[in-house]
Amino acid sequence: MAIDEASFERLSQHIGMFRHSTNIGVILSGGKIFLIDSGPSKEDGKRAEEALSSLFPGAKIAAVIHTHSHADHCSGSLYLKSIPGVQFWASAQSARIMEIPSAVPSLYCGGTAVTEFDDPQFTLPEPVRTDRITGDEEADLEDVTLQFISLPGHFFGQTGILARDKKSGTRALFAGDSLFGAELLSRTWIPFMISQTEFRNSVRKIESVQTDAYIPGHGSRLDSESIHACAEMNILVTYEFESLILKIIGTGLRRTEDILKDIADYAGIRLKVIPFYLIGTTLRSYLSCMEHEGKVSCEIKENKLIWKRRI
Repeated sequence: MAIDEASFERLSQHIGMFRHSTNIGVILSGGKIFLIDSGPSKEDGKRAEEALSSLFPGAKIAAVIHTHSHADHCSGSLYLKSIPGVQFWASAQSARIMEIPSAVPSLYCGGTAVTEFDDPQFTLPEPVRTDRITGDEEADLEDVTLQFISLPGHFFGQTGILARDKKSGTRALFAGDSLFGAELLSRTWIPFMISQTEFRNSVRKIESVQTDAYIPGHGSRLDSESIHACAEMNILVTYEFESLILKIIGTGLRRTEDILKDIADYAGIRLKVIPFYLIGTTLRSYLSCMEHEGKVSCEIKENKLIWKRRI
């Protein structure tokens, strides 16, 4: 869905969102606009500015608040940073990563990234500075209160933003990728994450927040009735993936790439270069977390890293 007036959804007088491949939150306070994430391309930032000019004549974008540093959530900021006076807010970890964009694909590849990750969808082509570091705190704006909530698991420094409209009392939690919509989970059975344990804890934290709307980074907004089913689905896929890993390792000593091949074969996935690295990074994260929890162990055998099941 394009970022335009038609894709704008008003949640209250001062809170709204653009429905997009990556959802963008919109906070209107004191004649200023605060965006939550900025979309997966530089052009998305321009389209957001144009749509907001029509929706709220005279209001100017004051800041972009990043939930995390993945390019599909902050690439629109490459355009927005050209607008005088626009600030960028992020957690300390997200801020550092956006200042060194090559760090993200280097993490996936374990060193210098392969050329496929040059795509702006995966790697910011230039740094985005951060003007304000956010922690577990509140920002008291004129018409809206923003509460920043640490939601680790998917990626470093991920932050959720709970917005409360002071006039109506309406609340909306912009969760970034700490919660995946059912649409994405139906397409991507193995969502990217660096800790399934922290991800589950973050999903439970989101589920416990009392709010009128829960907005995942990708997918339709949820309400107090639908959040529980979505939360259970998010947690279930992590346990299913972990169970499959244990089942594969249980057949004998296995190398990481052998486990990855068996998972892809099981899921009917024909791996290409980028999915190989993204799913591979997620797999290695799962294995490391499971090793910390005593479920698996690793050893070097014939100069190969071998995984074995412990439970």
